[in-house]
Amino acid sequence: MRETDVLPEIDDEQAAVIDRNLALGFAFLRDVLHRPEIVNEIPSGSRLAHRDIHLPSFDATVRLTAFRPRRSQRWGVRVTGIGEPGELAIDGQPVRWLDSIFPLVEHATWASADDAFAAVERSLQIASDAHLLAG
Repeated sequence: MRETDVLPEIDDEQAAVIDRNLALGFAFLRDVLHRPEIVNEIPSGSRLAHRDIHLPSFDATVRLTAFRPRRSQRWGVRVTGIGEPGELAIDGQPVRWLDSIFPLVEHATWASADDAFAAVERSLQIASDAHLLAG
């Protein structure tokens, strides 16, 4: 075997990142299976990035998917899942509260996926904190 045919070693930190990314990708696919309309919200051929945000006030996880369409330098973002894939873990007021961020993400774009995630995470956290304060 030639030296160029040998794959580089993966350390524990890299393996953890790979495992996390695969888990997020599979969660996105399960979300799409349960809510096919998600694919209508993301332009075909977009580059995707995923992130989970845990909201302690609702003891729920929100899955975000950032997307960058072809020929674009800007990223959009959508909430693509709540709780376990295929299951609506929160309902009532929390769902209305989560829906309230839709205007923020519907037409907004950011310079990077990380910027998109940070903006939505801040909005979710502010809304979560306001919900806790309201009792």
